[in-house]
Amino acid sequence: MTLKFEQLMTIFDLLDEGIVIIEKDGYISSVNENAYSLLNMEKNCLIGRSFVDLPTNILDCLGFSKIEVKGFVEFLMSDNPLPVEKKISLVFIPTTGRTLQREMTFIKRQGNQPASLILIFKDVTEEKFTVREREVFTESLIHDLRSPISAVLGSLDILQEFIMGEPNSNELAVQALRIARNSAKRVFNLIESILDIIRMQSGKMDL
Repeated sequence: MTLKFEQLMTIFDLLDEGIVIIEKDGYISSVNENAYSLLNMEKNCLIGRSFVDLPTNILDCLGFSKIEVKGFVEFLMSDNPLPVEKKISLVFIPTTGRTLQREMTFIKRQGNQPASLILIFKDVTEEKFTVREREVFTESLIHDLRSPISAVLGSLDILQEFIMGEPNSNELAVQALRIARNSAKRVFNLIESILDIIRMQSGKMDL
């Protein structure tokens, strides 16, 4: 049993992700090397400790509140059915400026009841930065397109008023102008729609 556990921990230590395992009694049984590194914690500051009794500063790094942790431990000790979905959250580590993805999974025992809780931490700082850079570039590009299209629409409106005001206005010119204005308006509306989507994704738009 000890040999299997040591082999399992050796495998855990080879993973890029950080692994923290909380047993049914609410105590932390396993923590791999990368968990301490990603969470910027001193080695062995978690192992063997009660999940509920961890100090607030450590719980903050794990991305939990005292109330949440108490609820998880009560669930582990209960005979309630295991939840189906994994819970994934982002945790910011202020001491390193890194952003971690935290995946929380309950491992089942016989009867589909929780036996332990596994926390998996992955550094997604670069991914998050890349996504944000892409969003900024897209928003900037769309804004750059919006200005000239607005100018084109304004110019077409002036031309339309001028041509329509002429007593002998050319019907073909009026029709061509109308088509040009409608096309420019469609492009403008498309740009506005894309900007609305960007605002919604960034949380800058009230629904």
